Amino acid sequence: MFARRSGHQRHTDGHVGLLDFGSVGRIDTRMRVALQRHYLTDLVHLVVLTVLAATTGIMAVLILGLRAGPHVAGTLALYQCLGYGLLVVAAVLAVRVVLAVLRPTPS
Repeated sequence: MFARRSGHQRHTDGHVGLLDFGSVGRIDTRMRVALQRHYLTDLVHLVVLTVLAATTGIMAVLILGLRAGPHVAGTLALYQCLGYGLLVVAAVLAVRVVLAVLRPTPS
């Protein structure tokens, strides 16, 4: 019976030995790098959304400025439909970026 206890004792000592205090710094460094990578990924996503919103808005304004083009119904031109649709998409993307920036980050 005592032989089993000493075997278990050696087994737990081995696990405690694996938790060396020197490895805590490496774990902390890995966590910090992962957090920085997450921050940079979120930042890149916001930049891409901002560029898409700005490009879509500029395209919408340029399409709305066109006078020629086929008419869908009466005085409503196809380019006006496309322009206003793109303007709505640009507004949704811009609001999404603003909300993402103003949203508090979970700690």
